[in-house]
Amino acid sequence: MVDKQREQSAQQKTQTAISIGATVLSALTGRKVSARSTMGRATTAMRGVARSVSEQQDVGRAKETVAALQQQLEELEAAVEAEVAELTTRSDPSTEALETVELRPKRTNISVQLVTLVWVPVWLDGMGRTKPAWV
Repeated sequence: MVDKQREQSAQQKTQTAISIGATVLSALTGRKVSARSTMGRATTAMRGVARSVSEQQDVGRAKETVAALQQQLEELEAAVEAEVAELTTRSDPSTEALETVELRPKRTNISVQLVTLVWVPVWLDGMGRTKPAWV
Protein backbone atom coordinates (compact mmCIF):
# COMPACT_ATOMS: atom_id res chain seq x y z
CA MET A 1 0.00 0.00 0.00
CA VAL A 2 2.77 2.43 0.94
CA ASP A 3 4.85 1.43 -2.09
CA LYS A 4 1.90 2.03 -4.43
CA GLN A 5 1.28 5.48 -2.95
CA ARG A 6 5.00 6.26 -3.16
CA GLU A 7 5.06 5.26 -6.84
CA GLN A 8 2.00 7.37 -7.64
CA SER A 9 3.59 10.34 -5.86
CA ALA A 10 6.82 9.98 -7.84
CA GLN A 11 4.91 9.75 -11.12
CA GLN A 12 2.88 12.83 -10.27
CA LYS A 13 6.04 14.80 -9.38
CA THR A 14 7.67 13.82 -12.67
CA GLN A 15 4.57 14.76 -14.67
CA THR A 16 4.34 18.10 -12.86
CA ALA A 17 8.03 18.88 -13.47
CA ILE A 18 7.65 18.13 -17.19
CA SER A 19 4.52 20.28 -17.40
CA ILE A 20 6.20 23.22 -15.63
CA GLY A 21 9.29 22.90 -17.81
CA ALA A 22 7.20 22.85 -21.00
CA THR A 23 5.23 25.90 -19.84
CA VAL A 24 8.37 27.92 -19.03
CA LEU A 25 10.01 26.93 -22.31
CA SER A 26 6.85 27.85 -24.24
CA ALA A 27 6.63 31.23 -22.47
CA LEU A 28 10.25 32.06 -23.30
CA THR A 29 10.08 31.02 -26.96
CA GLY A 30 6.45 31.83 -27.76
CA ARG A 31 4.70 34.82 -29.32
CA LYS A 32 1.99 37.06 -27.93
CA VAL A 33 -0.68 34.98 -29.69
CA SER A 34 0.20 31.95 -27.61
CA ALA A 35 0.03 33.86 -24.29
CA ARG A 36 -3.45 32.44 -23.64
CA SER A 37 -2.27 28.84 -24.17
CA THR A 38 0.82 29.51 -22.06
CA MET A 39 -1.44 30.72 -19.24
CA GLY A 40 -3.56 27.56 -19.60
CA ARG A 41 -0.45 25.42 -19.44
CA ALA A 42 0.75 27.26 -16.33
CA THR A 43 -2.64 26.67 -14.68
CA THR A 44 -2.46 22.98 -15.57
CA ALA A 45 1.08 22.82 -14.14
CA MET A 46 -0.11 24.40 -10.88
CA ARG A 47 -2.92 21.83 -10.64
CA GLY A 48 -0.23 19.19 -11.15
CA VAL A 49 1.70 20.64 -8.21
CA ALA A 50 -1.43 20.40 -6.08
CA ARG A 51 -1.94 16.77 -7.16
CA SER A 52 1.71 16.04 -6.38
CA VAL A 53 1.32 17.44 -2.87
CA SER A 54 -1.86 15.40 -2.45
CA GLU A 55 -0.06 12.22 -3.54
CA GLN A 56 2.71 12.95 -1.03
CA GLN A 57 0.07 13.32 1.70
CA ASP A 58 -1.41 9.98 0.59
CA VAL A 59 2.00 8.38 1.18
CA GLY A 60 2.05 9.80 4.70
CA ARG A 61 -1.48 8.57 5.42
CA ALA A 62 -0.61 5.12 4.04
CA LYS A 63 2.42 4.95 6.38
CA GLU A 64 0.24 5.94 9.33
CA THR A 65 -2.33 3.29 8.37
CA VAL A 66 0.34 0.60 8.14
CA ALA A 67 1.73 1.60 11.54
CA ALA A 68 -1.74 1.55 13.14
CA LEU A 69 -2.53 -1.86 11.62
CA GLN A 70 0.83 -3.20 12.80
CA GLN A 71 0.05 -1.99 16.33
CA GLN A 72 -3.38 -3.66 16.20
CA LEU A 73 -1.79 -6.90 15.01
CA GLU A 74 0.68 -6.88 17.89
CA GLU A 75 -2.13 -6.23 20.39
CA LEU A 76 -4.21 -9.07 18.95
CA GLU A 77 -1.25 -11.47 19.06
CA ALA A 78 -0.65 -10.59 22.72
CA ALA A 79 -4.34 -11.13 23.51
CA VAL A 80 -4.32 -14.51 21.76
CA GLU A 81 -1.21 -15.60 23.67
CA ALA A 82 -2.80 -14.57 26.96
CA GLU A 83 -6.00 -16.48 26.15
CA VAL A 84 -4.06 -19.59 25.12
CA ALA A 85 -2.10 -19.47 28.38
CA GLU A 86 -5.31 -19.11 30.39
CA LEU A 87 -6.98 -21.99 28.56
CA THR A 88 -3.90 -24.15 29.05
CA THR A 89 -3.87 -23.64 32.81
CA ARG A 90 -7.63 -23.95 33.12
CA SER A 91 -7.72 -27.31 31.31
CA ASP A 92 -4.62 -28.81 32.95
CA PRO A 93 -5.54 -32.40 33.95
CA SER A 94 -3.16 -32.39 36.93
CA THR A 95 -5.18 -29.60 38.58
CA GLU A 96 -8.54 -31.19 37.83
CA ALA A 97 -10.52 -32.47 40.84
CA LEU A 98 -11.41 -36.12 40.34
CA GLU A 99 -14.27 -37.98 41.97
CA THR A 100 -14.54 -41.74 42.32
CA VAL A 101 -17.57 -43.37 40.78
CA GLU A 102 -18.23 -47.02 41.50
CA LEU A 103 -19.86 -49.02 38.74
CA ARG A 104 -21.42 -52.34 39.63
CA PRO A 105 -21.70 -54.90 36.86
CA LYS A 106 -25.09 -56.34 36.01
CA ARG A 107 -25.56 -60.04 35.46
CA THR A 108 -27.09 -59.36 32.09
CA ASN A 109 -23.87 -57.70 30.87
CA ILE A 110 -21.62 -60.65 31.71
CA SER A 111 -20.96 -63.50 29.30
CA VAL A 112 -18.48 -66.31 30.02
CA GLN A 113 -16.62 -67.45 26.92
CA LEU A 114 -14.16 -69.99 28.38
CA VAL A 115 -13.43 -71.60 31.75
CA THR A 116 -9.96 -73.16 32.16
CA LEU A 117 -8.02 -74.90 34.92
CA VAL A 118 -4.22 -74.67 34.93
CA TRP A 119 -1.95 -76.77 37.15
CA VAL A 120 1.82 -76.26 37.30
CA PRO A 121 3.71 -78.95 39.29
CA VAL A 122 6.66 -77.70 41.37
CA TRP A 123 9.11 -79.30 43.82
CA LEU A 124 9.67 -77.70 47.17
CA ASP A 125 13.27 -77.98 48.41
CA GLY A 126 14.45 -78.02 52.03
CA MET A 127 14.86 -74.23 52.16
CA GLY A 128 11.29 -73.56 51.04
CA ARG A 129 12.10 -72.61 47.47
CA THR A 130 10.14 -73.94 44.53
CA LYS A 131 11.60 -75.66 41.51
CA PRO A 132 9.65 -76.61 38.39
CA ALA A 133 8.83 -80.34 38.41
CA TRP A 134 8.96 -80.73 34.62
CA VAL A 135 12.66 -79.86 34.32
